[in-house]
Amino acid sequence: MSDSVLRTLLKSALAAREDEIGCEECYDLLDQYVDLIAEGGNPDELMPRVKQHLDYCSCCDGEFKALMTIINNAAAENKASSMP
Repeated sequence: MSDSVLRTLLKSALAAREDEIGCEECYDLLDQYVDLIAEGGNPDELMPRVKQHLDYCSCCDGEFKALMTIINNAAAENKASSMP
């Protein structure tokens, strides 16, 4: 393993908290997290454990970004179709 990979692993291990969630729980909560953003809420305050997980898990963060892209595209399509 390279030094940068080892540093990243060590940083993740040291940042681990007892109350952190795993990928499965994060995935189960992503819809709610994205819905809060779409509604103008602050999911980082309401769902801090999801935010923490997304900060260090690139797989879940990728899922989050994909969901946000879908939501944003749907909103843009709705807006365009409602224009005269």
